[in-house]
Amino acid sequence: MWMPRTLPVHILFSSLLFLAFLASPLLAQEGQCDQYLVKSAADDAQGYRWRVSRCEGRYAQDVSGSGLLRIVSLTESFEDFMSTSVRSLRITWPLYGREGVRLRAISLRRRLYFRMDRENPREATAYDWPSDVVRNIGLVKKEIGVLGWAAAAFGNTRREIYLPLRIGQSSRPSQATMYEVVVLPGAALKDMYYSLAPVGAEGRPGVFLKKNQSLGGSYYSAGQAVRLVLPELRNPGVYFLEVGAVLQDGRPATVTMWFYHAAR
Repeated sequence: MWMPRTLPVHILFSSLLFLAFLASPLLAQEGQCDQYLVKSAADDAQGYRWRVSRCEGRYAQDVSGSGLLRIVSLTESFEDFMSTSVRSLRITWPLYGREGVRLRAISLRRRLYFRMDRENPREATAYDWPSDVVRNIGLVKKEIGVLGWAAAAFGNTRREIYLPLRIGQSSRPSQATMYEVVVLPGAALKDMYYSLAPVGAEGRPGVFLKKNQSLGGSYYSAGQAVRLVLPELRNPGVYFLEVGAVLQDGRPATVTMWFYHAAR
């Protein structure tokens, strides 16, 4: 009876390496998807999953928790668009650090859980975000928050440094002189304020440009996005932003962000 011959060890090893090489890009791509999101129904065509160049879609629940205050968007400009006609949105950012920039977009619409996650190579400063999922879900510009950040050593600490984004339909989205920050409260608030300062080389905030500057409101409902326009910045560098709030029951809450302002 004929018996198959055993492959030589070196051929078997080479074959396994080749198969691993073929599989590794897929594993890297799927690794960009957040495993802590509870997926929507398996037959949901708009469900969160890997889609050619990014992870995107709606999901059922985020089990990691949302917190009392979250900064969910930092943009230099975000042009309005018609989701029924636009094919893609160009997102651009300033070059910073030695690592790739991560992008994240979320839905600001209540009870609609949506995320887009994208990891960019180190040298990239732009990404053309396909709008098919946004279009199919029916999101509009005011319902989307977008962040971009890169990890970097700063002072004696490794931090996520956020980069103000320009978003539009053209190849070169418009510039602006001030940045918009979107904060999402996880509970009802009766006051909100912010502090802003440049950061020194040692990684600590310097002289504050704004200190406990009130946003002027007396009530902020849970889950309702709050938009904050920062004052115009003159000097390039890293800045420290702290957003504080007072809950309806009197408890304080704060969230901080380090972001980069590029030279004009």
